[in-house]
Amino acid sequence: MSVLITINQIEDGMMLSSSVTNKFGQLLLPAGTTLSANHKKLLKTWGISSVQITEQSGEENSDGVNASILEKAKSLVAERMSWSPSNEVEESLYEMALIKIMEKEF
Repeated sequence: MSVLITINQIEDGMMLSSSVTNKFGQLLLPAGTTLSANHKKLLKTWGISSVQITEQSGEENSDGVNASILEKAKSLVAERMSWSPSNEVEESLYEMALIKIMEKEF
C-alpha cells in the first residue's frame, strides 16, 4: 500500500511507490527509488510538493500518521469534492487537498 507524504516528511530510506515527473512530464525519479536527502533537494527544486511512498508494515506509516487518521482525512476530502479524480491533474489536486486537510485537521 502506498501513502501520500509531503516533501518535508521524506526520510532517508523511504521508497517511492510511484514515479515522479516534473510539470513537463519528464521523469525525475522512477517508482522504487530509495529516497535520500539529495532526492529531497531535487524534488524541492522542481516544485514537487508530495510523493507516494511504499507504506511500512504496521498501523502507522513511516511519517507516524495513523492509518485511521489518513482514512478520516480521505473521507473529509471526499465530502468536500463532488467529483472523483479522472486524470493526472485531478489526482494531483486530490493529493494536495488531502495533505492540506491532514495538516490542518490532525
